[in-house]
Amino acid sequence: MRRLALFLACTALTACETVPGAGPTTQAILTDSAAVRTLPGPKQAFALVTLDEPMARKVNSAFAYNMADSAPFFMDEAPPRLTIGVSDKIEIGIVSKSDSGFIDFTQSSVAPLSTTQLPLQEVGTDGRVQVPPLGRVQAAGLTVQQFENRLISQLSQVLVEPSVVVRVADRASARAAVIGQVAQPGRFALDQEDLRLVDLVSLAGGPLKQSSDLTLSLTRNGTSYAIPFDTAITSPVYNVRVFPGDVIQVQDVRHRFVVLGGVAQNGEYEFARPELSLAAAMGQARGMNNRQADRRGVFLYRRTPVSVLADLGADVSSFTTPVVPTIYQFDFSNPTTLFAAQVFDMKDEDVIFVSDAFLEEVDKVLSLVTSIDPTPIDISP
Repeated sequence: MRRLALFLACTALTACETVPGAGPTTQAILTDSAAVRTLPGPKQAFALVTLDEPMARKVNSAFAYNMADSAPFFMDEAPPRLTIGVSDKIEIGIVSKSDSGFIDFTQSSVAPLSTTQLPLQEVGTDGRVQVPPLGRVQAAGLTVQQFENRLISQLSQVLVEPSVVVRVADRASARAAVIGQVAQPGRFALDQEDLRLVDLVSLAGGPLKQSSDLTLSLTRNGTSYAIPFDTAITSPVYNVRVFPGDVIQVQDVRHRFVVLGGVAQNGEYEFARPELSLAAAMGQARGMNNRQADRRGVFLYRRTPVSVLADLGADVSSFTTPVVPTIYQFDFSNPTTLFAAQVFDMKDEDVIFVSDAFLEEVDKVLSLVTSIDPTPIDISP
């Protein structure tokens, strides 16, 4: 038996040099004297997780959106108070009274009150606006109510019991942008302190597609975080308040995964649904090749936070990085593994690899051996 195995191996190696190919052989590349090689580093440690249905559900739960792991602004802190700012356009109305009355030329009468509506004006770079008879008055940095109180205090020195109404007609200093898959992308004034993500998307005319096909991303102070659009609608904790300067992006879901090895159709696939099971992903690749695939060797490659591995019960003491290369194994020789594949959720950039069965490897060698066309040798004297 050993002699037969040695014979087959030698014959296969000889055949490798004679069978036509699309380019240089592996051996030719690796042994080329002109190659300048780098030394490989130490073997990379990885985690191996064998999945059944309970473990698959546990993995899904660990990878679910978690408020504790999200960016700080997703904790829905109260936004800063809206104040008047430079470039805001404001309207000021002043009402005062007099014991002797005011002549109302439009009604040809004497009125007890005088109403003055100042023209719409923009807050200057110095933060001030013109308010006759006071001159330029500081407005930037004050809330509307604070500015009204300041004007009343100063006008009381020249008018009898004045009252003031201030309205911010255009809050240019406090805007948030909505871009992407919405009807009217643009920058929108935050006229209320309690405007939230979905409110801003509504101001932009709403999404152009079904919410299940979209993600909602919020960028604040250079940090971004994305969630499924449906999550912002169905989970109020994610529909957070919007701050001035925020950028909200509504975009198509473009998740991808790769399938390699013993399947009918290797390739890269896209999925838009927020949840795609491993069983459905294998179906997109038209399933395993009956002869080629090793039913016990269906592996999913995914980088996994070490905290998740710890929650799954793995010994993480040897890992020194926060994210660990992880291989999840599905043994389809077990009849119940299909239930695990039905509930296991795919994630963006997952790689599925189906290894070859042992008999397939043997068959490859035998096919190579039987394909050799022996050359006659003249042994006549």
